[in-house]
Amino acid sequence: MRTIVALLIVVLPPHAARAQSVETVTAPLAISVAAATDGFRSARSSLSLTLNRPVTVADGALMFVAGDVDVTALTIVSGGAITVNPGPNGFPQGESELRVFRSVGSQWLPLATIPLRVLYSGGFIKAVTTPTADISANRLLSDGSTDATGPRGDRRQVVTLNGGIRSAYVWPALSIESQSAVVGASRDELALRFAQRGADAPNVDLSTYQIAFKLPKVRVDMGQLSLGANRHVISNFSSRGIAITTGPRWAQFTVGSVAGAQLVGWDNFLGVSERDHRLNSVAATFELRPRRPGALQVRVTALDGSLLPKPAFTQGAVVDAEESRGSGVELTAASPTQRARVSMGLSQSAFVNPLRDAALTGGLAIAPMRRERKGAQYVEASLGVLEGWKLFKRIPTRLTVAVRHERIDPLYRSVGAFVQADRQQDAVDLNGAFGTVSWQTAISRGRDNLASVQSVLTSHTSGITAGAAFDAVAIKRLARIRSALPQLNVNYQFLHQFAHRAPTSNDFRPQDLADQATRSIDATGTWRARAWQVSVRDNHTRQDNRQSEREASDFGGAVQNVSVGRSVNSKLDATLDGGIEQQRNVERAEVTRIRRIGTTANWRPFLVTSLTANVTAAVTRAPPATTDVVNLETRMELSHRQVLFGRGVNARTAQLFLRFARTSASAVPFQQLVDGTFSTDRTTRMQWSLNSGLSLKAW
Repeated sequence: MRTIVALLIVVLPPHAARAQSVETVTAPLAISVAAATDGFRSARSSLSLTLNRPVTVADGALMFVAGDVDVTALTIVSGGAITVNPGPNGFPQGESELRVFRSVGSQWLPLATIPLRVLYSGGFIKAVTTPTADISANRLLSDGSTDATGPRGDRRQVVTLNGGIRSAYVWPALSIESQSAVVGASRDELALRFAQRGADAPNVDLSTYQIAFKLPKVRVDMGQLSLGANRHVISNFSSRGIAITTGPRWAQFTVGSVAGAQLVGWDNFLGVSERDHRLNSVAATFELRPRRPGALQVRVTALDGSLLPKPAFTQGAVVDAEESRGSGVELTAASPTQRARVSMGLSQSAFVNPLRDAALTGGLAIAPMRRERKGAQYVEASLGVLEGWKLFKRIPTRLTVAVRHERIDPLYRSVGAFVQADRQQDAVDLNGAFGTVSWQTAISRGRDNLASVQSVLTSHTSGITAGAAFDAVAIKRLARIRSALPQLNVNYQFLHQFAHRAPTSNDFRPQDLADQATRSIDATGTWRARAWQVSVRDNHTRQDNRQSEREASDFGGAVQNVSVGRSVNSKLDATLDGGIEQQRNVERAEVTRIRRIGTTANWRPFLVTSLTANVTAAVTRAPPATTDVVNLETRMELSHRQVLFGRGVNARTAQLFLRFARTSASAVPFQQLVDGTFSTDRTTRMQWSLNSGLSLKAW
């Protein structure tokens, strides 16, 4: 026998001998899913999986869980094929997971996790509806004042509602997203449109809504939207309306129409029912280099707008009827790294004030307004002179230079954009950084009366604005003394406005020609050390009047503030701040001083209970008065938040609060009497109130 073994060793090659000594190793069990079944599927369709080999006794039993439902009993395993059948209610709708386990003894060992994407009923990929409702109840419990005959506060219960619905429904080729907000009040005078409709205003009203329909190449927006991106024709005009955007990636076309003023309420739902009170706009954006969006872009905008003399629901003003038709073209170009950018545009607008109400003329014959067609233009360019450069090979340095030019013709007006006509503005901007120091500077010049009308005053404006920020905390080498290092911000502004040429009218005197220079400097420093924070601010302003015969009519101001805050522990933090403000009239040699000190404390004895208190005292002395006015204000609020049910953002909560407010004003004389004593007469007026309320997050 030994001889036979020896012969085999000699005859067989070495690698064959080694192969005979290696045991056969079984490959680990693995599951895969066909690529064709990786998308969204019907809730009733089966799921086919593939095993890399048959299941052995050593592998244990396979267990299948779809979402939170055990579907092992509905699963068929045949050799290397697995068919997972849905239960009576189908697979879980939406996006979930199919988890596969190996049951070995008493343990479930994870084997595979497979994404499970199931259509909702109606063929939706996504179907989400989220309502919100916040209900608040507030009531004045008690109040009082030093004036016993004065009116008492209204003790009726006030209930307000802020609610809405946010939804998203998505099909494979269409999605609909919407959101809306509804507000309500139990008292008529608090209704959303009470200023417009008085007692006829609905107590529960629609505040805003938005609906977006999205197709592969078409988007339709309804409700509250912003229309236009041309600064001189129509620029982010926000109102209720409808807009349609379509086109390939390199050419986007937008057609929209919005109401001429802000709208709320259930009526005029689309916002475009009034022909003479809406703005119609068309815009086209072309990417001339589609492979690099933004490299070279052209945008064309056109507007046809008409406004009736109707202010917005929150605007208390007398407005005029207006019409304008305009168009503009803009060109934008940028380098691949955005280091160099240029943008320019030309616009024209034909504007007129039409007579919409003949009763306004009082029966008089008036000449009709003439439509004026004027133009506007702008150019902006920027260049990163220093980008990614390091001074001394270690300090990051950056410098960007930008130039701006804008000219708007006299009488230029567009109902879709707010611009100042008859004005030209030129500026140079310098922005940069040097290590932890960043700075920006702007030098500007402007003038009006561009047509050089002899009977109109011509004025010039020049200004310099500069700012710098220094963050010493960011210096790594100074990390050990970080608590002693500040964050500093300094801003300087100079503005000079003066009359360049007086009009030919003899009504203007030399002292009527404007010539005024204003300077201001503001510095702020902040220190943070563990639980402490200290902030110091110093501001100085000087208004230098250089008009003839009025050189002494100057004004100055100064503000100094100091704030110290400390977080004592996780339940208590407090802040103490004080300041002095001065206003100086140089011509009258008068100085008005306001000294103020205040403190705020927030105590949270429990996680859901907090007590906040704020006390502020201010003393004002304004000559030639001989009395200090002392104002004292105290506010306190105790609140308690209770979770009714649910968790996280879906929790339903109720918050109870109790608010106390007290204000007083005292006149304290400081004049000296004839006998050398001081007057002690003091007049004080005080009022206080105590309110309670409940805020309920119903959804």
